[in-house]
Amino acid sequence: MDIKMFLKAKRIFAFLLLLTFMITPFGNISMASRDEAVQGSASKFVLSRKEVVKGNEIVLDYQSEEEAEAVLVYNTPSGNKKEVHLDYNEDSGMYSTAITPDEAGEWTIDTVLLNGNNVSSSSYELDFKVFESVKDQYGKEGPFIYDDAFQDEPKVLVSDLNQLISQVYGIDQQGNTTELTVRIQGSGVDEVFNVYNDGSSVITDENSSKYQPGSYTLTYIIEGGSDVVKTLHIVSDVADSNFVRLSGEEVSLSANTEVARVAGKNRYGTSVEISKNTYNKADSVVIANGTKFADALASSSLARNLKAPLLYAAGSKLNPEVKAEIKRLGAKNVYIMGGFAAVSREIEAELSREKLNIIRIFGGNRFETSIEIAKQVKKFKSQNKAILTNRDSFADALSAGAYSAQNSIPMFYTTKNKLEAKTKKYIKDSGVKEILVVGGAAVVSNNVVKELTSMGVNVKRIEGSNRYDTSIKFAQTYYNNPSTVVMASGMDFADALAGGVFAASKNASMVLASEKLSSAANRYVTASGVSSIYILGGEKAVSGSIFSALSSSETTTPQPAPAPVPQPKPQPTPKPNPSTEGKIKIMLDPGHGAGSKHNRGFIGGNEGDSNWAYHLILKEELERRGFIVGTTRPRKTDDPSLAARGQAGRGYDLLLSLHTNATGTKNLASGAEIYDDVNPSYSNKTLALKLGNAIARSQGIRMRGVFYRKLDNSTNWYGVLRNNEAKNGFLVEHCFHDNPTEIRNYVRNYRKVAVASANALAEYYGMK
Repeated sequence: MDIKMFLKAKRIFAFLLLLTFMITPFGNISMASRDEAVQGSASKFVLSRKEVVKGNEIVLDYQSEEEAEAVLVYNTPSGNKKEVHLDYNEDSGMYSTAITPDEAGEWTIDTVLLNGNNVSSSSYELDFKVFESVKDQYGKEGPFIYDDAFQDEPKVLVSDLNQLISQVYGIDQQGNTTELTVRIQGSGVDEVFNVYNDGSSVITDENSSKYQPGSYTLTYIIEGGSDVVKTLHIVSDVADSNFVRLSGEEVSLSANTEVARVAGKNRYGTSVEISKNTYNKADSVVIANGTKFADALASSSLARNLKAPLLYAAGSKLNPEVKAEIKRLGAKNVYIMGGFAAVSREIEAELSREKLNIIRIFGGNRFETSIEIAKQVKKFKSQNKAILTNRDSFADALSAGAYSAQNSIPMFYTTKNKLEAKTKKYIKDSGVKEILVVGGAAVVSNNVVKELTSMGVNVKRIEGSNRYDTSIKFAQTYYNNPSTVVMASGMDFADALAGGVFAASKNASMVLASEKLSSAANRYVTASGVSSIYILGGEKAVSGSIFSALSSSETTTPQPAPAPVPQPKPQPTPKPNPSTEGKIKIMLDPGHGAGSKHNRGFIGGNEGDSNWAYHLILKEELERRGFIVGTTRPRKTDDPSLAARGQAGRGYDLLLSLHTNATGTKNLASGAEIYDDVNPSYSNKTLALKLGNAIARSQGIRMRGVFYRKLDNSTNWYGVLRNNEAKNGFLVEHCFHDNPTEIRNYVRNYRKVAVASANALAEYYGMK
């Protein structure tokens, strides 16, 4: 499997930026009339980064539910045109390419062709900026260590040590993310590890009991650059930790606390149920795109002032539940957020046929739309405060939606390192004197803060170690003793943003959750004397285990919301149950298919053939240990789709997609890797580390780490993991097949690797 694009896509951002379809390029408040092609809501382009040093690659992926040939034409800084073709990638199930810009300056999208059809380029945010040198981009020459996200002397549980250490990463001489070495010393420990970016593992020994409570020194080392020394404190009591982790702790609430779930069949239905729980009637409603966060987030304060619910739309037809809710409310006015690429002309026409007054608020991009929304909010309440967040990341800003709504504070967007000119001008002209920056320096840099302070603006920053921590920091700062708490998923924006007005109406804080409640969230809700907790969204959004934990000690009074639709994908089991009596089920997926078209760099054969041959031996060893084993390729010639491979995991405890690796370059690499699910609800890093270490040791090679390759903040890049329906799923890279020594050793030792893998799995699942 070719990891060239992955290694070069691990950039200054620790995540892949989700680029959604943007809005029409005319700012003002009006009935829009310009013809514009609109793409389906299930499609999206994703750029690996928006800023790059000349000569480095930017990876571009196109994801669509339907096959689509994509061609992009860029305007280069010199005024020329550059055509970019995307090719199908059988690992991701998407069309991809790597762009290597050779001119410094702004690269702007000119034309987007999908299946030969010219689609308006304003529907996408595909522009990027190219710097002449590393110094031009960062203000200093590489290599250097980027440590802005590392908080000062954190207190951390040993189980969170990997995540904490991984927040620091290196920038090489070319401006690309590079691996570091870290030395950890203290309390009798003196060890050295490799450090990877994007949540990858640092400590590859799953037995971390050697790290006793106490102070430790971390020395980060980058070849050719200066070392960076940090101090941390390992604690044993979760109450002493200021680094948030997701936990399964019991929640102890007052016996009078009421817990209710407000949910529909999907995000559109949930927005309707939230509306029903907020308003009996409303003269106005606000409609925003249900798959793109920017307009919905910026509209919270306007919706609150209009005394209007926030409802969602997408595609060319209004959701029937949304349409019925507008009628139930008796609404006369519909405020549409964004241009036709956000909420289509067809939906606007459908609303007009209902004799509703349509007001569309939009600008040339999300920066300008947020300004236009702020102008409308100012008609209700003049405000010298504002909230600023990164244009491409909804995670941290979710916590601010309810606060923005309750206090009529407008929300603006920025790039990581620089304010947009129009945003800067509006801040000056409108008399904004205080700005709350949401998120750490990794999303809104200190350069932006300096830019604001130079304008005479007082800046305050709210940040946490992750989105869940940020939500608690926000709640503790602005909602110290609330009577009501609203909980929503931190993995998607829809429920939290639709619930912003709902939370504001109850003077409630917004707390983010997922599969389990964080320790900090647990402490917050139990210490605040909360009388009501509302969970927004179904069990796929906020798990049933959280609802059960919250409601177990009191009588629940549910709100009039329908029961969530059961999800086909079962919740993961963090720890195995030894009483399964040999009934653990594992689905093996020998990657790729037969024949030379699949990864022909494989030495001594073809990767698809090798994966199939190895899986037969692994299947045999697993069955010897009592596992029930399935396969996605019963015959060597089988080559199912990525969706079919992932879906084959339904009803299984684990899906293993078996592969070998490649650099895609002339440089040799070595080692084993495992890619875990990016969604913490389905991730199992403990098992991934155990399996990866066993595979590496059996071959005498290093375990490179457990990685999380993302398409966007919450979506797996690998198609098989994106579609996986087993409780857990891994993509396993056993070695590098373009390293002659390594691949020959692997092929000669199939049985040895299979035995080691089967033993590790049997030990984990209590079958040995």
